[in-house]
Amino acid sequence: MAVEPAPLLAEHRKKSWRDFYTDEELSHGRHIKLRGALGVPLFIAWYFALAALLGGLSTALWGSEASGSRGEAHHELASTPAAILVLQAILAALAVFAFVLQSALLPNNANEDIYYAQTHIGAWIFLTRHCLMLQVVHQVASLFVGLLMSAYLASTTNCISLWMGGLGWFVTIQYFTLVHFNPVFMETCAEKAARDPPYDLRTRCIWMHSFALPIAVLDIAIARQHGPLRADSSIVASLLMVVFYVLFYIGLIVANFRVTGYWPYEFLKEFKTVGKWISFAVAQSAIMTIFCLISWGLALVPSAW
Repeated sequence: MAVEPAPLLAEHRKKSWRDFYTDEELSHGRHIKLRGALGVPLFIAWYFALAALLGGLSTALWGSEASGSRGEAHHELASTPAAILVLQAILAALAVFAFVLQSALLPNNANEDIYYAQTHIGAWIFLTRHCLMLQVVHQVASLFVGLLMSAYLASTTNCISLWMGGLGWFVTIQYFTLVHFNPVFMETCAEKAARDPPYDLRTRCIWMHSFALPIAVLDIAIARQHGPLRADSSIVASLLMVVFYVLFYIGLIVANFRVTGYWPYEFLKEFKTVGKWISFAVAQSAIMTIFCLISWGLALVPSAW
């Protein structure tokens, strides 16, 4: 009886996303993931350092009585209703989901600028990464306020909430304004979508950036008591933090460019003069200031509980 010849393995092997990467690109991608993992504990500490800085600014501006005493029960913690705890758990889960989604993106190819821009600090070169990680810490810490009845976590999360709210608005709106419809980004997404198997980077980026804004709104509008929030936070200190973080982030990407020769965002290539960078810093500070003021406005309405 004749035996049918076995099919060639190469012809019948299931195609993989790895087929579109060289060994060097895959190795580079693994190093980027490692840097991403190493940055998580650093950004947890960074969140609490930023909250401490905000608390210090509030104290310097208004005195300890006006800004609240961080870590002390200067106001009695109310028991958190079960429905609010569920909402806080959902917000924390969404924040974790967005961060994991961003962390799980496929690596870039060597023909993309961001392949090189991430060489030294990985995905932490992106403001989105900062926001998503800080939101994870913020929402998880806020959930534990009600679970542990922690006065320290209550004061800390309230203190930074207005700025965190502005950051959430900023990341969602700025992504769709500056990145999503950028021709180079759209071309990259189209190339990856045409692969076999296809990789829908554009949809993943939509999911990744879309949660930050609603999380920020619901956190302040519903999940917090507004009396303690107003007592612990300062809109003036929050706006000063806006300026600080804009300058900090611009300093980060400029320093990274000096080392790598590449920008993390395509539109940054248009900034050829100091004047354009100053205009950019002022514009971004003004935009985020508006978002912080919106968050402050939400804190002025009566609490949901």
